[in-house]
Amino acid sequence: MVTLTTTKTGGQDLKKRYILIVDDDRDFAEGIAEILELSGHKTLVVHSGKAALEILAQHEFDMVFMDIRMPGINGVETFARARQLKPHIKVAMMTGYSDSELTEAALNNGAVDVLSKPVNIKDLVSTIEKAGLDDIILLLDDDKDFSRGLKGALQEHGYTVSIASNINEALDQVSDKVKLILLDLRLAKGSGLDFCRKLKKQGRVIPAIIVTAYSIEEKHQIDELKLLSINQVIRKPFHPKELISAIEAIAI
Repeated sequence: MVTLTTTKTGGQDLKKRYILIVDDDRDFAEGIAEILELSGHKTLVVHSGKAALEILAQHEFDMVFMDIRMPGINGVETFARARQLKPHIKVAMMTGYSDSELTEAALNNGAVDVLSKPVNIKDLVSTIEKAGLDDIILLLDDDKDFSRGLKGALQEHGYTVSIASNINEALDQVSDKVKLILLDLRLAKGSGLDFCRKLKKQGRVIPAIIVTAYSIEEKHQIDELKLLSINQVIRKPFHPKELISAIEAIAI
């Protein structure tokens, strides 16, 4: 049996998460689940990569803690397949061995972290905090129907989206949690360029994607925007998959 070590978390008030634990060591997995539930989270435990993939195909989880070495499909391969099911899933790997190659493969594939067993509760909490579960995409567009539809499409892919219909609303919503901005080039009052200029004056640099029906007409604005952290320009109308691919390329 692999043991857990525990330390006090300092009384931090953590947001409740739904977390999947994947480990063939049943005692260890149940121990992790107990600690996380005592911290206020909801958990589900499975004991193989196959079972993890089956449950991930049916349910949404905020995060996964997965053992690297398991019989059948190992953790790294399970992670790779899980990313095909849920491209934005946050996964932390766990290992009690010196799995340098597997560890490197997991990190290269986008694992949040690799934790060494026995796992310290402080490390569990820290890993959840740094997983970026509260990261926000800010959508600035004055077409409310378009914004609602796009928000729904992004939420289906696991993103948290905040909507603003004008520049002042958007500026009020900008915080350290905003990791990407989607903005229309033309607004009823102002423009995406005006917003980016104001952000620059505040000393903020946030990756952004322009979504516009006027990419040709407003080329001069786009050229300036490319100097203000604009990563890509997508022309309306577009398929949500095109935007998802652009967001994934930024690796939010």
